[in-house]
Amino acid sequence: MHSTKLTQQHIEHLYLFTRQHYVFHFDLQTELVDHMANAIETTWKTSPGITFEEARDKSFKTFGVFGFMDVVEKRQKAMSKRYMKLLWSFAKNWFSFPEVLKTVVIFISTYVLFSLNFGKQVAIVAFIILFASIFFKGFKFVKYIKNKEQSKEKLWLLEDLIFRNASANAMLQITFVLNMYNTIENFWHFKYAAFIAALLFTVLAIYSYVSVVVLPKNAEMLLNKIYPEYSL
Repeated sequence: MHSTKLTQQHIEHLYLFTRQHYVFHFDLQTELVDHMANAIETTWKTSPGITFEEARDKSFKTFGVFGFMDVVEKRQKAMSKRYMKLLWSFAKNWFSFPEVLKTVVIFISTYVLFSLNFGKQVAIVAFIILFASIFFKGFKFVKYIKNKEQSKEKLWLLEDLIFRNASANAMLQITFVLNMYNTIENFWHFKYAAFIAALLFTVLAIYSYVSVVVLPKNAEMLLNKIYPEYSL
């Protein structure tokens, strides 16, 4: 007869078990391991003769035919909402004093430049520079996440969202670059083309800066705040 308490080796096995079932974020793994560990220890109290593997499989069956997928999907949706709130909390600073002055300066500067006789060319160059800088920044984040996954370091769901969304935002810039020239060519003859382009540039610049620079820069602080065990 074995103890009704799991050993450290059992716990490590459960972490490996969750990873083998496509749960790669450490916080989600920990939640599932805690749930399964409690279920296994409860099973051992009522059925002391059952093996660890049998108790583990019995606990896993309680998650249904899709295994951990439903739990992971719910946590991802919840954390995605939290990510958007964080994004907005940093972005809205650009529309409150004194940061709003920077926003006004960006808009007025680009509007004046885009209103020049060669404003269309300036707009094209400005958007290309913005997209290129964001793209190369995002490319670094893709490597960062891949390196963590390959080395099997602890990867937290919010951390993944921050860096993966930053890189996704950067990759999205490629689409803008591919369509930008024709778009500007087609609508530049409109009366308010320079105004619209300046407004779009300002909004994209702020959104991109917050998602690609500000959030990743504050990632460690945010992770420590949300996950007490992050720095352990």
